[in-house]
Amino acid sequence: MEKLLTALYAPGGDLSFWQKFKNLLYIFALNIIWIGMVFSFFSWLQPGADVRTLLDVPPMEKVMFNPLAVFFWSCIFAPFWEELVFRYFPAKLAKAIDPGNKHRFMIAMIFFSSIIFGLAHGSVANIIVQGVGGMFLFWIYQKNGLFWAWVSHFLWNFMVIFIMSTMF
Repeated sequence: MEKLLTALYAPGGDLSFWQKFKNLLYIFALNIIWIGMVFSFFSWLQPGADVRTLLDVPPMEKVMFNPLAVFFWSCIFAPFWEELVFRYFPAKLAKAIDPGNKHRFMIAMIFFSSIIFGLAHGSVANIIVQGVGGMFLFWIYQKNGLFWAWVSHFLWNFMVIFIMSTMF
């Protein structure tokens, strides 16, 4: 556990490619564990509920109607745009407003942008899933940079749309 925490909270900036990749995998694993806990909780609250509504998983028929367009819009364009709007610009704004780097405004910005990120994906229930996922993505952005946050977002969307859509 100590190695995991050290890897997750290593000082950013001087990390090698493989350290950043390892951080990405740790956060990805934590995100999957979080999603599993949320699904377990919701299935306990509402047995037989459709989990696709929480993850925005499209039905397989929609994905296979035009998989190339779905791949471009969902796995390339949306993650790139969302990382700019919900991570990059809010972080730059927080640093501009609080140049002393006291992190108070940055923490507020992380929570605010994550809530908006969750709401942008659907309903208030989406704040629980996508909002927490947005916090993980913000962490990846802060520690490893925009590229790695985009890669993580790309992998997540690809998994949800092309792998999980075949499971449900």
